[in-house]
Amino acid sequence: MACIDVINHEQSTGRLREIYTGLQQSRGKLANVHTIKSMVIAYFNFVNRIVLILDVNLEDDSGMGNKY
Repeated sequence: MACIDVINHEQSTGRLREIYTGLQQSRGKLANVHTIKSMVIAYFNFVNRIVLILDVNLEDDSGMGNKY
């Protein structure tokens, strides 16, 4: 069975903690699926950094202004 390290509410900081707190308040708990989503976002941020380092142009607007 695979083991996926995730950031739980107690470990979270900044914007992620705000999101987790909002989910807990609105739904009464933080489901495992929400913590896994944070990992997916971290992965895409990592890929974005690699693309920027390699100076790859994928879009004319450089993806600026996107909010995740």
